[in-house]
Amino acid sequence: MDLLCAARRLQAAARSAESRHANFFPHQPLLHFPMKLLKKFVSTALLAGSAAMISAATPLINLVGDQAPLVISFDDVPSMIKACGDSPWAKTWNDEQVRKFFAPLHAQMKFEEFDAKVKAETGHTFSELIEFATGDALIALTTADIDFEAEDADDNIPLVIAVDLGANASKVEKLLEDDRKKNPDNTHETEDFAGVTLHIETSKEGAKGPSKAYWTLTDGVWIFGFHKDTILSAIDAFKKGGAENAFGKSDSFLSARNKGGQSHLSMFVNFKPIVAKAQQEIAKKAAQSEQSNPFLNPVAIIPALGLDAWNQMYFNIHFTDAQTVATGGFTFSEERGLLKMFSYGHGPVARPAFVPAKWMAVSSGKFSLKNFYSGLEEMLGAYNPGVLGMGQMYVKNFNEQLGIDIKRDFFGSFGPDMISGYAPRAGASKTASMDELDQFVGLSLDNPKAFTTALDALLKMGGPQAEQMIVKREFLGSTINTIAVPSPEGQPAKSFSYAIAKNYLMLSIGTAGAIESALQSGPSFWERSEVKKALASIPGDASSFTYQDTSALIGTVFQSFVQLAANPASQGQSPVDASAAPDVSTLSKYWGDTVGYLTRDSQGYFFKTTLEHKK
Repeated sequence: MDLLCAARRLQAAARSAESRHANFFPHQPLLHFPMKLLKKFVSTALLAGSAAMISAATPLINLVGDQAPLVISFDDVPSMIKACGDSPWAKTWNDEQVRKFFAPLHAQMKFEEFDAKVKAETGHTFSELIEFATGDALIALTTADIDFEAEDADDNIPLVIAVDLGANASKVEKLLEDDRKKNPDNTHETEDFAGVTLHIETSKEGAKGPSKAYWTLTDGVWIFGFHKDTILSAIDAFKKGGAENAFGKSDSFLSARNKGGQSHLSMFVNFKPIVAKAQQEIAKKAAQSEQSNPFLNPVAIIPALGLDAWNQMYFNIHFTDAQTVATGGFTFSEERGLLKMFSYGHGPVARPAFVPAKWMAVSSGKFSLKNFYSGLEEMLGAYNPGVLGMGQMYVKNFNEQLGIDIKRDFFGSFGPDMISGYAPRAGASKTASMDELDQFVGLSLDNPKAFTTALDALLKMGGPQAEQMIVKREFLGSTINTIAVPSPEGQPAKSFSYAIAKNYLMLSIGTAGAIESALQSGPSFWERSEVKKALASIPGDASSFTYQDTSALIGTVFQSFVQLAANPASQGQSPVDASAAPDVSTLSKYWGDTVGYLTRDSQGYFFKTTLEHKK
């Protein structure tokens, strides 16, 4: 069977957890539960195989209520795994030349050893275990009301894992029974709940993580977790056709599905209960401590940042033979705080002719630093009017010293557009690494003259020493300013450059090459036939647009690994064999172009990104 997309990463994660037996994330106790339970989770929670044989009568996403803070839903997992196996990621990973290239990584992560160990303990390889599943899967936290500081926090994780195993449920039950016999130090009990057998696995005393695990197999569905009441609620919901106010019937879920379309994998984050819990904890701690500084108000932090106006974030991914499509959204009740600072306007997006046709990736968005500054002022005022007043006083003194108005002349001079891109340097080969690409950012200017005056005044504040760090040179009628940036030994020299030209503040990281190419006349990126086609496929009012030559960018990533291997500091530890680096043709045969766009309305941002597969 071909390598399943991401399965190897799961294997590596499981092996890492077994070897370390440590919790590197102190606020996520789930990550250090006993290895026995981890194996059950990895080997069963993500099971997948062929078409569904016996489907759950109750959609698994309806096992939790609409206040669940985190829900990850796998729709028709077998179909997802098959489609993922045909994706550019899997085909690239399985390519013979790529496997030679990553041979050191295979040896370091001991993928084959993991498979052998799983087979020794279960009688099946990891991929064979995956094939036991026949339907959907769910991973969810049912509530944000978690006390991580409590002594029994590990035993109160409101986690539900559910997998539709169909006719293979009996096979999985036998595996679990066999595993129990191999761990005599753990105890096993059963209880009856609504006609369902609830299994209770208790870890030996002194084991890290949750002391108990609860699971059941009912109507072909495996339900698992660490908190008894949570699992009983999930079983009850399954038997009744769904929880009260089921998540899968909520307006937010249905709206996300309507906008995102069909998906194999969906992730939903419900900010309301998370933010409410955070605000509760902040208020409790604030009440327990004396606050003498009038400018510090912890309780006002969340409202000022606007987090209490956040509703939901969701992400969907769907695989077909021809495309990988990712969609998502971020919804809110009011645009304030951080959302106001980083807001995007309505399209159409700008298409400045200076963007060269040869750039590998380009994005154009309706973003303005003018609005950023206004949002910052508003946020400070919401936090504490005194803080805003003090800040404005400092700015006023600053303005008097410089002879400018920072808000009006600097931030107020920015226009509504931002352009970014990756530019190959002059003479770069087709196997350039990421370090050999220049990153370009262009911010439109409504008033270039006022902005230039303000920027010069700010630079003079640094004195002669700061001015000496900037190397100025003329290029095609524009002044390019360059500041050398320290680079690690053995790495290419880098610099930060800027120029004010064509009604844009142009920035280039790497060398000044990106600015130079933008200042020269030549074919425009927007005139490329494939870019025209992509632009025609997006909504006219899109807030941002992205197009990238994915195969070229993937090539730069591989070349970056080659450079890493050549670094003396990585000798003996490199994950790749540089002598076996795949050529451009090997990578380009799998990866097509990627097109993405962002839209918005008064209550949310929504995106769609499409990666074309090459046949």
